Amino acid sequence: MWKRTNNFRKTELINGIIFCSLCFEKQLKIDRLEKENESLKEKLKYRKKKDKEELKKVKEKRKVFSPPSVEEVQGYISEKGYNVNANNFVDFYESKGWMVGRNKMKAWKAAVRNWATRNKTDKKTERITFDENGIPHVT
Repeated sequence: MWKRTNNFRKTELINGIIFCSLCFEKQLKIDRLEKENESLKEKLKYRKKKDKEELKKVKEKRKVFSPPSVEEVQGYISEKGYNVNANNFVDFYESKGWMVGRNKMKAWKAAVRNWATRNKTDKKTERITFDENGIPHVT
């Protein structure tokens, strides 16, 4: 039987041990929180395992860059109808070790597209030249 020891607590003697109702309620809360914590730990382990598996899939999908040959570049240029010199493109990036800034190149086709875009904008800019009589001409 619970007996009131003061206004806030009740105590009970079970097998020679005094139990406090307040302490018992706290212990129940602690047990419940520990169970929730274990559940969260299991969920976290599962999520970490799943994330590792997804990361492996992404790494498997990623291809290792291999520099293209002049023929491959020329084939891509002619397929897309770009006005880029394949030899100049390959020579330029070979001299740089297929680096773009400080990073290894990942997609040479994207680099060809950039070269083609730059060639179009360079041709669109008007240049003024002067002939021997000093008359300006737009080229």
